[in-house]
Amino acid sequence: MPENSTQNPVNGIDATLMSAGKADTVMSAQSTTLAQGRTTQARTTVLPSFDMGSLVHHEKSRYHLSEVLGRGGMGEVVLGRDQDIDREVALKYLHAELAGNAGIARFVEEIRTVGKLEHPNIVPIHDVGLDEQGRYFFVMKRLDGETLEQIIEKLRARDPSYEARFPFERRAELVIGILNALAFAHARGIVHRDVKPANVMVGKHGEVVLMDWGVAKMFGARETTAEGETSAPRPMETVAGSIIGTPMYMAPEQADGRHDLEDARTDLYSVTVLLHELMTLEHYLANRTELPDVLAGVKTQAISHRLADYTKYPPAPLGYLSVAVHGTQKEPAKRFQTAAEMVEAVGRARDGLGDVVCDLTATRRMVGEVGRFVDRHPGLSRAIGYPAVLAVIGSLAFTVFELAKLALH
Repeated sequence: MPENSTQNPVNGIDATLMSAGKADTVMSAQSTTLAQGRTTQARTTVLPSFDMGSLVHHEKSRYHLSEVLGRGGMGEVVLGRDQDIDREVALKYLHAELAGNAGIARFVEEIRTVGKLEHPNIVPIHDVGLDEQGRYFFVMKRLDGETLEQIIEKLRARDPSYEARFPFERRAELVIGILNALAFAHARGIVHRDVKPANVMVGKHGEVVLMDWGVAKMFGARETTAEGETSAPRPMETVAGSIIGTPMYMAPEQADGRHDLEDARTDLYSVTVLLHELMTLEHYLANRTELPDVLAGVKTQAISHRLADYTKYPPAPLGYLSVAVHGTQKEPAKRFQTAAEMVEAVGRARDGLGDVVCDLTATRRMVGEVGRFVDRHPGLSRAIGYPAVLAVIGSLAFTVFELAKLALH
């Protein structure tokens, strides 16, 4: 797994928006002639201040820039302060070497894609612009929190505070937040194509935000390839070119470069890999390090549903493993077909109502059914007695388990 670094491009350019620095780089307000023959004036503030009861207009740079938060294949994200509204923001710039027609087209596509997706689980865009050096940028909400990648690393290290904050039920809620963002995007015909822990931010108030829509596209849209994009990526970095996505989290159709097959089910494969890693704290391709081997694993290696195949403690509930096995089927038609369908499956696993595949899941299902019955019928449960309710539900769970065994044999 990659090291966490605000300067490491393999982690994605939007993965470090929670960092903050106090450097003093300020954009010039001078008018500059661009290479394309156009001129632009750096954005300036428009709101006045008050001095002795009078309005005073200070013409200064709208965005005061400080440190670079992260760099990636398409651009870089810089921490800034909006000096009109007086708040911290994150500005994403297109790399100068990608400022040809195709690169600008992809950047504009990202801006307009995210601009269509006003949703609580998607970072909003505040503004767009062209700076005095001729670089395109857009302004986003500055996110304060940590990435899911960082949280997973803390959980792997058995950090007690993170184990207390992120029990399995809370982890399931994080995944449901990601799925809500995807459901909203998919309903508008947009596929993200780069769902991974580094592109998910968990805010300090518990909010879940899916970031970095730089390789997103409309279902069935023709692929736009920017000049200078790499065709030989590392397994953990975002790719554009013959294959698009992050190899360790991509779906088989992405690994094959079959852009015509990429749709909602492609994102759902990736978020299922994320779910599996978040629950087990192990990646199903962890033993593969070279790109060709990783791509081969994406196409052929299945996720195990056996607890004996995992080493981390405490073990993940089997209900989530069942969801992971179903969601990572290599054929799209055999996976979850919609984000809503997967939300229901994750919710049932969280509530102990997942599929019965063994004695442990039968017990878990029994406990879940008891809880649901008591919640829905508190008066009846009190009248007949809770032990009786437990006995009835237990007998039903046993019957379901026996039927499941027959089906498996």
